[in-house]
Amino acid sequence: MAAALHTWRTWFWDADFWLPVNSSWQNVEESKNLSWGRNGELYLTFPVAIVLIILRFLFEKFIATPFARYLGVQDKPSVFVPNTFCEKVYQTISKSPNAERIEGLSKQLGWSTREVKRWFKNRRQQSKPSLMRKATESSWRFVFYLATSIYGLVILFKEPWLWDLRHCFFGHGKHSLTDEIYYYYLFETGFYVSLIISLFVDVKRKDFWQMVVHHIVTVLLLIFSYYSGFFRIGSIIVLLHDLADIFLESAKVFNYAKWEATCNIAFILFALIFNSSRLVYYPFWVLHTVYYSPSYCGPFKAWPYFMGLLLCLQVLHMYWSYKIAEMALSFFRKGTVEGDVRSDEESGPEEEKAEINKVDGVLDNKKKLQ
Repeated sequence: MAAALHTWRTWFWDADFWLPVNSSWQNVEESKNLSWGRNGELYLTFPVAIVLIILRFLFEKFIATPFARYLGVQDKPSVFVPNTFCEKVYQTISKSPNAERIEGLSKQLGWSTREVKRWFKNRRQQSKPSLMRKATESSWRFVFYLATSIYGLVILFKEPWLWDLRHCFFGHGKHSLTDEIYYYYLFETGFYVSLIISLFVDVKRKDFWQMVVHHIVTVLLLIFSYYSGFFRIGSIIVLLHDLADIFLESAKVFNYAKWEATCNIAFILFALIFNSSRLVYYPFWVLHTVYYSPSYCGPFKAWPYFMGLLLCLQVLHMYWSYKIAEMALSFFRKGTVEGDVRSDEESGPEEEKAEINKVDGVLDNKKKLQ
């Protein structure tokens, strides 16, 4: 067993894959300036993730909830009246029965078809996550992104490689890892690990699986860039992504609180920062520099994997920019932001109305034929 584990570690930590040409892990470990390597520092991200989950629970309960109430976030009063027969249909057959089934239920229960439709609509509404829950989740992410963005700007603003990305690769393998960047990596990686864990209990969105892919790719990129010595470009990519999310999460909170004007301003800022950072700066500066990085630091075996992970993020950026464009068009037509950039999995008000009208039309046609 021990021999097999040693063989696996030797294969996984192949210096030819992780490090520049003519470098070795011994050089890294013996150097006082190069404090990164296989020492397991990033394993601390797992306890950090657990601590962040605990902090999130305390923050949402004792800070975010009272603050959301202060802003005016209120859940709609429940108008749902339990019915055993309808509940059985809801749980085992359909959450949105078709016209024929609604008509059958109407006859069995002695209700009008509109009363049956209203029951299922209210039942679906009850199963949706509350506005307060969504507001507190967004508040937590807003606070984290705001804190890490301020920290990232403070520690990176003075670095010449923030302004000329080629310096992220010049002298690769000889860059010293400062404590500030190490802590930046530690908490960012821990945060995304915590998001992967909490995704399965948080409010489920329509882009659930896209977010799963995004968080996994982000964690892999952080770990990969750390152990291969590309923490300079990795830090810039993290900062680039956190900045837009500040305004996304704040727009959500103000939307739930019905602060229409503030929500609109936050959404406009989010759309501008998202598109300029992820559709302009990211592909034409970051990806461009990484693509030509072998000419700055020499060839390295990990390049295709690094580039592949970065391209995965770009595909997700393009998907979300399309969804943002849809909301922007709606905003310019109606003058306000409606819904959420990443809406809940359940149907929204417009979809509910369309479904009800569709059922009404079918029932009306059947009555005319009779």
